[in-house]
Amino acid sequence: MQSRSRTKLGVTLAVIGALSLVAACSSSGNSGSSPNTTGSSSTSGGTSSGTAAAGTPIVVGTVGSFTGPLASGFGGMEDTLKAWVAWTNDNGGINGHPVDLTIKDDGGNPTTATAAVKDLIQNKHVVAIVSDLSGADSAWAPIAEKAGVPVVGGNAIDLPFMTNPDFFASGTNTFAGVYAVESLGKTFGTKQAVLYCTETPACAASIPVYKAFASTLGMTIPYTQSISASQADYTAVCQAIKQSGAQSYVMVDSPAIVGRVSDACLQQGVTAKVVEASAAVGVNLLSNKGTEGLLSAAVGFPFIDNSVPATQQFHTVLAKYGPADLEKKFGPGLNIPWVAMELFAAAVKAGGSGPVTADSIKNGLYTMKGETLGGIAPPLTFVKGQPNLQNCYFVLGISNGAFTAPNGLKTSCAPDALVEGAVKALPK
Repeated sequence: MQSRSRTKLGVTLAVIGALSLVAACSSSGNSGSSPNTTGSSSTSGGTSSGTAAAGTPIVVGTVGSFTGPLASGFGGMEDTLKAWVAWTNDNGGINGHPVDLTIKDDGGNPTTATAAVKDLIQNKHVVAIVSDLSGADSAWAPIAEKAGVPVVGGNAIDLPFMTNPDFFASGTNTFAGVYAVESLGKTFGTKQAVLYCTETPACAASIPVYKAFASTLGMTIPYTQSISASQADYTAVCQAIKQSGAQSYVMVDSPAIVGRVSDACLQQGVTAKVVEASAAVGVNLLSNKGTEGLLSAAVGFPFIDNSVPATQQFHTVLAKYGPADLEKKFGPGLNIPWVAMELFAAAVKAGGSGPVTADSIKNGLYTMKGETLGGIAPPLTFVKGQPNLQNCYFVLGISNGAFTAPNGLKTSCAPDALVEGAVKALPK
């Protein structure tokens, strides 16, 4: 990547993690959020024995922004965690050990998040933080690192998953996600427009990143424009997209706004297809005609897949142990905590038959080379002492008012050198 592009990336990277949470900051159409609890639950790759686990509990914790300004982006995830735990413990636990999971809600507040992690480590004595769903993890990452407690899976778009060797990503990182959005856009043509929210500076800061990555794909960004949730009419924006010749367009905004703008542009005769990151895709988009043919870069496996035992198990467990219509209400995103917990279970098993400790979990992770957990994760490889960049992604689509998996469980990948170069350009 050219040095000029790296400079642009370095300037904007500090806020690009927040960019990926824009959808979470707004109403996503996934109504409701999980209750503010700090309860114990359990789960971990059960053996389907039908026999409850009776060994020494494996104590772990989760920190998530289940209430507060980020809550809509994490809808249903707490229930998914609890379902995984209940199923696992009902079926032998992990190597006979039940999982004791304490869930902490940080409300998206860094101070609350830091206190939660301190409590998990110092008082609960967790051996791992599993499924990081915190919008404030940059604040508490040094605490977990100093204690030697691994953070296994979760919302891997956040910066610690790209820079901290003790954060073990189970899904796609932010840079690979941006590359994916543009690569998917290229399937429609080499011109992609980008619209971005006015509500937070992170949205505008994304534009140089999109332009820098577009150049590596032989694409151009002929039109960019800010849009507002309070905007009554998007006619001028839609007409400008048409005039730009763009064959696809991205909205760095919430699913609610993606739906409104895409419908408005369809009425204006825009034929460009909508391409999004998974954070901007919610079940509400199924009712929008403008999102027909949408393609999305998914950080986790397409949640609708039912083609292999690992995805079949996902649906079976959520149907049995989760609240009614969990997938119907929340859909995309429920795979994030599920895959994190499955990665944790695999790490415990790979760590040996001795006592489960933070170190044994890390050692189990280091044994993994191209691990897909039965097809539900991109190929995962972890190297001791190195940030664990996961540069591959799945694809989720919308067709005829329903979610689709155009590539099934096949992943595509951003170039390693491109992502590594972008990470190196991060401000120190």
